[in-house]
Amino acid sequence: MRGLALAAACVAALAVTGAPAANASGGITGVYTGQASHDPFSFAPDLPPYKTKFVLRMNDGHLSGIYAEARMECPEVSIWDVRVARLGLRNMPELNGTGGFTLRAKGITVRGHVGKTKASGTIHAAKGDCESPDITWTARRR
Repeated sequence: MRGLALAAACVAALAVTGAPAANASGGITGVYTGQASHDPFSFAPDLPPYKTKFVLRMNDGHLSGIYAEARMECPEVSIWDVRVARLGLRNMPELNGTGGFTLRAKGITVRGHVGKTKASGTIHAAKGDCESPDITWTARRR
């Protein structure tokens, strides 16, 4: 009982002093593969969601490679596909303390959360008058 009280006192002392929390996502390394699901376009709402490949490479808590696609709806009932395919990103985003990240490249914004075995998030793209519908992605570590 005395040991529990001491442990509780130590935890409380660390919380009061503002000691930083351990980064739970610091050592995440691996390749996560899965797919992105694009909601149907306004001009074809009855079509099934459009699916694309999604790949994420992590190296010690940093995003070090990505492959993502976004299909955008443009005025006059047209579509425009854009993708970000990069290995060895120059400014590799680091995961935050909860495993989250945001990457912006080529008009595409990829947000996500990476865990030890799974990852998931969203993609949004916009260029000129074109914009993607809602896009969600999920991936598993290989």
